[in-house]
Amino acid sequence: MLKKILFSSIFLVGAVILGRLLAPSWYHFLAVNQPLANAEVLLVEGWVTDRTLKLAAQEFKEKNYKKMVIASIHLPDVYRAHSRGGLVFEIDKALDSIPHFDTLQVYAYGSQANGQYAQMRVIAGNDTLGEVTTDDQLKAYAFLLKKGVSPLQQITLEFTNDASAYENDEDRDLYIQSIQLDQTFIPSRSPFAYYDFGKIDGSKTERVFDSRAGSSAEVLIAEGIPAHLIHTIDAPRVSINKTYTTAEAVAKWLKEEDDNLRKINLITESTHARRSWMLYKKAIPKPVEVGVIASIRNPNIADNWWKSNGNRRYVVSQTVKFWYAVATYLFV
Repeated sequence: MLKKILFSSIFLVGAVILGRLLAPSWYHFLAVNQPLANAEVLLVEGWVTDRTLKLAAQEFKEKNYKKMVIASIHLPDVYRAHSRGGLVFEIDKALDSIPHFDTLQVYAYGSQANGQYAQMRVIAGNDTLGEVTTDDQLKAYAFLLKKGVSPLQQITLEFTNDASAYENDEDRDLYIQSIQLDQTFIPSRSPFAYYDFGKIDGSKTERVFDSRAGSSAEVLIAEGIPAHLIHTIDAPRVSINKTYTTAEAVAKWLKEEDDNLRKINLITESTHARRSWMLYKKAIPKPVEVGVIASIRNPNIADNWWKSNGNRRYVVSQTVKFWYAVATYLFV
């Protein structure tokens, strides 16, 4: 019994020491950088941060790429407001004619942080109709519209109390499914809706797209990439294996292309890079080659990631997902 305890203790201490020694190199193993020279296409994962999108714009401008492809899976029908602002429905653009509506119903729910759910202020034109606190069940919140006013131009659903508690893995968000004006439904994922961030003053807006690829394309266009050189791909919506599903959609697009493309560089977030690279190479058939570029926010994080709870959780999570992808796809 004593020998077993001693052996276990030595093994545990050795594992900790080995893990500490390998930790910096493991981050760089996952955040791999192996771009191809003279690639024709820069492929961007549509869900990446604005910082990575700016890096993609810089990469595209500095190299001789023919086009940029942005790919992401379809988003749920419900729109997720993840930061303070307001979802604006352009009623005057959604309907050919605008009658005088009597009632408004908003179909929404929320998530909680610090014991409080998302709050929503409902505004019709310039009139505030009320404010409600949601819960985790989809509900219809009903409001009466004022009579005798000019035809309704906009409905704004303002998310007023964004917050997060990362230590408890809580993030307070507002989820909006649709609105109903009398008997007229308008879904939240509509070409007639956009999200106005912050003070709802028009300084930062984002159209509501079917996938993150569309909103990422807007950022890249704002960064100076010509719109006619950008192609977006919306992959089928799935709850697991999102990266491989997106890679299959890109492979299908490549088969339909007439450009005889042979080299692609994929750009993605830090420790997600190794997994994405492996799965795209699996999905995209030869003779097309795939290179990879990892966007690393801070080199100091790469060499000291285990010292921060948030970075440690992220890297461990990406490690688990990498080995899952290896077991699921690499040997199939």
